[in-house]
Amino acid sequence: MTLIYGLVGNYGIAIIIFTLIFYSIFFPLRWYSSKSFKKAQANAPKMKELQDKMKAMQAKGVAMDDPKMRELQMEQLKMTKDAIPIGGCLPLLLQMPLFLAFFVAITIGLDFRQSSFLWLGDLSAADPYHILEFLFAASMAGTMIFTPTTPAITDEQKMQQKMMTYLMPVMMLWVMWGYPAGMLLYWFFGNIVSFGQQFIINRLNATPEVEPKTV
Repeated sequence: MTLIYGLVGNYGIAIIIFTLIFYSIFFPLRWYSSKSFKKAQANAPKMKELQDKMKAMQAKGVAMDDPKMRELQMEQLKMTKDAIPIGGCLPLLLQMPLFLAFFVAITIGLDFRQSSFLWLGDLSAADPYHILEFLFAASMAGTMIFTPTTPAITDEQKMQQKMMTYLMPVMMLWVMWGYPAGMLLYWFFGNIVSFGQQFIINRLNATPEVEPKTV
């Protein structure tokens, strides 16, 4: 961050450039996670079909140790493994140490104090007009809507995911109210970069993969 500030001479611009570089480094992991989510979404209809078959067999009195039931259970287990993208939280976990260091630098360090950017007179203090809080919440909502999630199997799960998509930004708006402007600037621009990356990923993943022909 200090190196970037030395080049641009403004900590607000330095935060934006730092965020762009930081998120670009983790773009390959985000792409891998999105491909895993897409695979899970493709498996969702088959998973629901398996669950319906098992419920129908149970209603007919078929025991759980029945060979046909075990076969369905094994197939469901295999589909479940594919439906859980292991790398989904990996980018976030890898970012945490650097994020904590960044948080300490803004809240405790002296460099960001009295550092102005646009309407912000002090990046270590809260936005006096609370514009960044609303920009952060809006950008978070847009990113969540645009980003694929673990596919919901039941109607209840679909409703829960939909509620989380709209409730989470509102909750985060309340949590982040009064946070240092430098942190909100980082999160807001990070959401913008994430939205752009997800747009690129969605366009790239939209091309159907051609299965190799077997002779």
